[in-house]
Formats: sequence, structure tokens, C-alpha cells
Amino acid sequence: SAARAGLLSAVVSVLAIPVSLVVPPVATRLRTQRPLVVGLLGVSVTGYVGMLIAPVAGGLLWMTLIGLGLGMFPLNLTLIALRARTAQATAALSAFVQGIGYVIAAIGSLLVGVLHDATGGWHAPFAVLFALAAVMAPVGWYAAADRYVDAPEPRSAARTR
Repeated sequence: SAARAGLLSAVVSVLAIPVSLVVPPVATRLRTQRPLVVGLLGVSVTGYVGMLIAPVAGGLLWMTLIGLGLGMFPLNLTLIALRARTAQATAALSAFVQGIGYVIAAIGSLLVGVLHDATGGWHAPFAVLFALAAVMAPVGWYAAADRYVDAPEPRSAARTR
């Protein structure tokens, strides 16, 4: 029903708020953020699979997992600050990452709607989500490595000086 769909959508939004407050401080305490990338991406993909397999029966669980997975967004913003040493490098990295990211997000939302309308179902939009997750995994793994973008040495070596 429309009411149940609205409730499930609200679950995602409500969960995203505390997750957005918890992920950045946790990320800054870790030497590498790779476990967060794997965990957050994993819960998102699990939620997507669940939505395809049992969309009604497990709706609350799937939306909860997807809400937790939205922690990738604050993690991405945190990684920008953690991967640069200077204000100038942080600003350049932020402009690059957010510029590309918001374009992808805008196109992605439109693409999901167009695919749903064109195919009359959710399999094609979910194929796009799974493809994006397949791209996010190695990119996130690379971005979460213990290093700076404006220095060739690992962050841990730079801290010892």
C-alpha cells in the first residue's frame, strides 16, 4: 500500500541521520576505512537482493539495511578530508569528487525512473544498482587505502615525523 511504502521510505531517511553522525567519527579513528567500505556496501547490496527476492515480506529489513548502507555518503565526504594534507589539496579533491559524484547521482536517479517506465519492472533498475555497486567496490577499496593523494607515502609514515 502507499502507506506502507511511505513508512518504509521513512525508515531509510530516519536511519540515515544517525548513521551520518556515527560513520565520520568511526572512520577518523581507523587507519584504513576499508572495513567500513566493505560493510556499508555489503548491507546495501544485501538490501537490494532482498528487495528483489522478497520485497513485501522483508520490506522493513531491506529498508533498514539500505538505510545503514547510506553511510557510504558521509564516509565519502570524510575520506576527502582524510586523504589530503593541505587545505588546497582538500579543496581540489572535494571539488573533483563532489562534482563527479553529484552528476552521477542526478543521472542515476533519472536513469532508474526511465528504466522502470521503459521496462515496466524493477529488474533493469536493480541491474544498474548492482553495476554501480560493482564499480563502487574497487573504487571505495582504493579510496580507503592508508595514504594521502598529495603525498607518495602512506599516512601512517607521515604521522611518525
